[in-house]
Amino acid sequence: MVEAVTVIMILGGFGCVVVSIVYFSIANGISPMPSTPKTVRAMIALLNEGEIGGQILELGSGWGHVAVALAMAFPSAKVVAIENSWIPFWVSWLLSGAGLRKNLSFQRADFYQFPLVEADVLVCYLFPGAMDRLQDKILRECKDGCIIVSNTFAMPGWTAMRQIRLGGLWNTHLYVYRVGENRTE
Repeated sequence: MVEAVTVIMILGGFGCVVVSIVYFSIANGISPMPSTPKTVRAMIALLNEGEIGGQILELGSGWGHVAVALAMAFPSAKVVAIENSWIPFWVSWLLSGAGLRKNLSFQRADFYQFPLVEADVLVCYLFPGAMDRLQDKILRECKDGCIIVSNTFAMPGWTAMRQIRLGGLWNTHLYVYRVGENRTE
């Protein structure tokens, strides 16, 4: 009897996890998709070309490994990972050491509602609709000079100051923008 109850509880918990991920995937228009290690290394290398300090925001941080890598690569920066889906948020928080890294925090929030005014760098791996929707918010809230690094998807109507093709199975591109520059109207 105890074994049956345990199995039912485990299956129920697993079902709740699946339902939560599916719900937020539908609500967000995309599921949490991790960046490859090669892509994360390339993002860090791009950011290392400039002086990075201040605040780095990862919009839609998913499972959190990009934010952890950014916090390790830029210990003088404050890295804030923003994710609205419960399961990836908790998994990333736990896997990152449950808040032990002083320059890294995870916020369960909708990045469309999260203030971007303090950001010096935005990092994202979003889908085209989200990139399009995010443009006005970036222009309203981000200070000139804020760097945007986008994995795979370009900012519609903007000209990247740098674009790198990483290739691979998904033909990954990284796009780098600077708010206030390199953008067509």
